[in-house]
Amino acid sequence: MRKCITAIVIAISILVPGMGKRCAAQDAPRDSVHELPEVTVRARHNNRPATVTATTIGTASMRAALGASLSELIAHTSGISTIASGATASVPVLHGMYGCRLPIIQNGARLAGQQWGVEHEPEVDIESNHSVTVIKGADALRYACDALGGAIIVEQRPLPYARPGYLGRVATGYESNGRTYTLATEHEGCFSRFPEWAWRISTHYGNGGDRATARYLLNNTGTRELHWGGSVGREKGRFRIEAGFNRYDHLSGIMLGASIGSEDILRERLALGRPLYTEPYSRHIDYPKERVIHYTARLRASYQTTCYGTFSWQSVLQHNNRREWAIRRAERSSIPEMSLRLTDQRHRLDWEYTKGKHHSEAGTFFSFAENHSVTGTGVVPVIPNYTESCFGSFASYRYTLDKVTLSSGIRLEGRHTEAAGYDITGHRYGGGKSYFALGAGAGMAWAPSPHWSFTTHLGYGTRTPNVYERYSNGNNLAAGIYLLGKPDMNPERSLKCIASLAYRSERISLSADAYCQHIHDYIYDAPTGEVITVLSGCYPLFRYQQTAATLYGMDADLSFAFTNWLSYKLSASLIRAKDLSAGRYLPFMPAPRLRQELSFSTQIGNSSLRFSVAHYFVAKQRCFDPASDLLPDTPPSYHLWSSSAEFGTPLPHGARLRLVLEGDNLLNKEYKEYTNRARYFTHEKGRSLRGALIITF
Repeated sequence: MRKCITAIVIAISILVPGMGKRCAAQDAPRDSVHELPEVTVRARHNNRPATVTATTIGTASMRAALGASLSELIAHTSGISTIASGATASVPVLHGMYGCRLPIIQNGARLAGQQWGVEHEPEVDIESNHSVTVIKGADALRYACDALGGAIIVEQRPLPYARPGYLGRVATGYESNGRTYTLATEHEGCFSRFPEWAWRISTHYGNGGDRATARYLLNNTGTRELHWGGSVGREKGRFRIEAGFNRYDHLSGIMLGASIGSEDILRERLALGRPLYTEPYSRHIDYPKERVIHYTARLRASYQTTCYGTFSWQSVLQHNNRREWAIRRAERSSIPEMSLRLTDQRHRLDWEYTKGKHHSEAGTFFSFAENHSVTGTGVVPVIPNYTESCFGSFASYRYTLDKVTLSSGIRLEGRHTEAAGYDITGHRYGGGKSYFALGAGAGMAWAPSPHWSFTTHLGYGTRTPNVYERYSNGNNLAAGIYLLGKPDMNPERSLKCIASLAYRSERISLSADAYCQHIHDYIYDAPTGEVITVLSGCYPLFRYQQTAATLYGMDADLSFAFTNWLSYKLSASLIRAKDLSAGRYLPFMPAPRLRQELSFSTQIGNSSLRFSVAHYFVAKQRCFDPASDLLPDTPPSYHLWSSSAEFGTPLPHGARLRLVLEGDNLLNKEYKEYTNRARYFTHEKGRSLRGALIITF
C-alpha cells in the first residue's frame, strides 16, 4: 500500500505542471521576454548579522548535485570535511567540530534525530531545499548554546504568493559507482482565485547498489531513498501563516566484513586493510542494514506591526524511527538489533525590530524530546530510554554605521534529562541530570573601502553531554567498533575567536579566515587497545573521555577571473588540535587539504556552456599519536582529479533544459581518508561518473 501511495504522489507531481500555465523557474535565467501584468514583489529580509563569517551554496549548485547527500554537497567548502563510517554514511565536520557541536537548522528549526554517532547521516533531503549556508563563526551560538563549531542552515525559498501559474522542475540522474539512478520533482504555485494562498510539493527517489573502490566492490552498500513533502501558506497584508510536512526515508546496507569473528582475524584484517573476499555486483540489500524514517511537521505564523517590529511563532514536531539489523543466529536476522523511536517537539516565539542603524532580536523557546527502545529485539539497547526538556531565551543587538557594524548576543538555556535502562547484567542505570548553559558573543565588521573588509567575532558556549556519550554500550555495525560511554561527564565550555579578511574587486575575490578555540572538558572517543567479543562478532573497544583541548587553524579562498570566460578558484584548509592534558594530538581531525578549479564558460545564443577541471589534494595527517589509534600510522597523502560539463538551453513554452555531466576520481585512485572510521577495513570509493538532466518550467 505504501509503495502504491508513493507511486501516485510521484505521478501527480510530474503531471501537475501540464495542467496549468507554465512560467519562469527561479533557478534559471529566462531566455525570452513576456509582457507581464503588474505584480507585487515580496522578499524575506535576511537578518544574518554582517559580522558573520559564512559561505552559502545556492539553488543552482544544489540542483547540479542531484542525488548527493548534505555532507557531499558541502564537502568542498573551505573549512568543511567529513567523518564517515563506511561508503554511504558521513557527517559534516567544520573546524574539527561535528555532531551536536555543529547543529543543522532546517527551515528555522533544529534537526532532531539520532545525531549522536558518526554512523548516522543527517536526515536532510537537499532536493526539497534551495540554499545551504555554513556559518563558521562563533555567532552560530545565536542558534544554540552547543553550536561550538558553527551551524549549517538549510532553507527553502519563500512560497510564491501572488504569482500566477506554475513553476516546476523534473530531474533525473545516474551515477556509475553503485549504478545509482535518481528522480526528483518539485512544483509550486498559487491558486488563481485566491492569490494570497501558495503551495509547494516535492518528491525524491533514489536506488543504488554496491559501491566500488578502485580495485574491488564494497558488498552490501546499496541504498534506497524515498523523500517527499509539501507546504502551503497564506499571506494577507502583514500576516503570514504556513504549514508543511516532510517524510524522509533512507535504507542502506552495511558493508559485509565489518563484523569479525575472533581477535586473531581482527588483527589480520587490520593488517590487510581491505575485505578478504568480494562477491559480484548486486543491487540487493541484505543483512546487516539500517533504515531511518524521519517525519517533520511544522506550523509558523508571523505578523509585522507598524511600530513594534515583527512577531513570529513556530512549532515543529519531529518523529525519528531508526532500526538496525545484524546477521543473527537461529533465523533472527529479520528482527532489528536496535530499534529507537524519538519524538521531539520545539516551540519558539521571536521578536525582531529595526529602526535606522539599530536592529534587535529576542525570543524564547521550549523543546521536549522522548526517546525509547522498542521491545522485542532480544538485545540490550545501546542507550537507555530518556526524556529531555529544554527551555530558554536569547537576545541580540546590531548597530550599523557607514563602515563599521557592531553586534552582540546572549543565550540562556536550562536542560533536564531523565534516563533509565537496564544493562547487560540486568542492573538498572541512568538517573536525572539538570544543566544550565550560557552562550554569548560579540563581533565587529569593518569595511574601510569598497574592496576590503575585516570581520571578527568572539564567542563563549556551553555544551551538555548527551545520553549517548554518557551511557552508550554497544557496537557500531557500520564502522566495526564497540563504544562505551562515561556517565560522570561534565559540560563542555568553549571560547572561540575567528577573524576574517576579505578583498573584492571586478576580477579578484580573496578571503582568509583564522580561528582559535579552547574547549574545557572536550568530549571525544578513541580506541583503548582492547577488544570485546559479543554475539555479532569481535570489535575494537572505543571509549568516551574528556580533556582540555585547543583547536586552531585557517581557511583561505581565492577566485580570479582571467577573462569573461576563463576563471580559477582555490580553497585551502588547515587545522591543528591538541590534547592539553595528555600533551598529544587529538584523534580523527582532518588533514590539511587544498582544492583548485579551472573553469571555462561561454554563451552561444540563448544557450550556455561550461567546462571545468578540478584538483583535490589531501596531505598525510602527521599530527598524530599512535597510542590513540588502532594502527601505528595514518594513510598517505592523495591527489584526486575531477571534471564537469554543463549545457543549458531554452525549450518551448518558456521551459529550460540543463544537462550536467561530472566525473570524480577520474584516475581511479585507491586511497584512504584518515577520518573514515571504516578505513581500517576498506578503501574509499573509486571512479564515479554522474549525469543529470534537469527541466525547469
